[in-house]
Amino acid sequence: EGWRRSRVATKTMQQDGQRMAAVFNDTDQRYAALWEERQALRSALHTNQKFSSYLNRGLVEQILERPERELHLGGRRTNAAVLFGDIVGFTQRCEKLTPEAVVEDLNTWFSVVDPIIDSHGGIIDKRIGDSVMVVFVPREGIDRSENDVWSRAIGCGLAMQAAMPI
Repeated sequence: EGWRRSRVATKTMQQDGQRMAAVFNDTDQRYAALWEERQALRSALHTNQKFSSYLNRGLVEQILERPERELHLGGRRTNAAVLFGDIVGFTQRCEKLTPEAVVEDLNTWFSVVDPIIDSHGGIIDKRIGDSVMVVFVPREGIDRSENDVWSRAIGCGLAMQAAMPI
C-alpha cells in the first residue's frame, strides 16, 4: 500500500510539475511579447520625438503610419506654397541690443509664429536668424484643390502679421 501511494504521489508531482512548467512557459512568452511591444512603442515614441523636432506633428504622424510611402529618396512631385517670414528691420535693431536680448526677441517671435504656422498646416523648412521658411503641401483628405493650399499659406502669413505688434 505504501509503495502504491508513493508511486501515485510521484506521478501527481510529475503532473503538477509539468503543469507548472507550462504555466511558467506561457507566462514567459507573454512577458516576452509584452517586452517586444514595449520596445517597439518606445522606439516609435523616440522616433516621433526626434522627427517632431524638425517636422510638423501631422507630417510625423503620416510618416509613422505609412513609412513605406513617405520615406523614399527623391520625394514626390506636388503643387505647394512657400511662405517666407521675417521681422522688418531686425538686423538694424540687433546692432543696438545685447546678444541675450536678441535671443530673447527671437524666442518671443518664434513662440508666437510657430503655433500659427502649425495651426495652418505649415511645415517649417528652415530658420535663418529671424527668418522662417514655411512649406504648405496638400493635406490628404482635407485640401481639395491647389487653392486650398495657397489659401492656408496666405491665411498663415496674414495671421503672423496680425499677431505682431506694430
